[in-house]
Amino acid sequence: METERQEDAAPASMREQQNAATQDDPKDKRVRYSTMDILMTVMVVALITATAGPRLSKAAAESQLSQMVAGLHAVRSQIERYRIEHDGLLPGQDAPGRQIAADDFKNSLCGRNAAGSRRLIALPANPFMSGDAAADVTCVNDAQASPTGEEGTGWWFNAATGQFLACDSRFHAAY
Repeated sequence: METERQEDAAPASMREQQNAATQDDPKDKRVRYSTMDILMTVMVVALITATAGPRLSKAAAESQLSQMVAGLHAVRSQIERYRIEHDGLLPGQDAPGRQIAADDFKNSLCGRNAAGSRRLIALPANPFMSGDAAADVTCVNDAQASPTGEEGTGWWFNAATGQFLACDSRFHAAY
């Protein structure tokens, strides 16, 4: 019986030696994480995402608004420049008070002038619109009219008042 006990004892002591060797072995570089470590990491990532997500969304909306306002200023300045150069006529008009077609308006602002230079290379796209219509303009000739956002174009120009506005919603028409 003593031999059986020694045999039983031998494998146990061998296991202890192997475990001790594995723990002290510098080649064994496994990092062990507890469930609590993983849970805390997930919670920190969730907290950062929850606070940073809305800020990134707000920054994207502010960037779009900034692009839209920059486009409005660029076109409005060129409309005013055209008026000065053409004795008060609006881009696309051949006589005061006449209706303006959208293509004539675009060609007057984006085509070459008498000196051979361009006012605008192209109408900027309204960043709040998607597709090809984002750089299109709706032209009207009614002093009481205002954009509804349902015209399907990025911009809106009133030949009766000379207003150039964003056409994607009533909110942006205020710009």
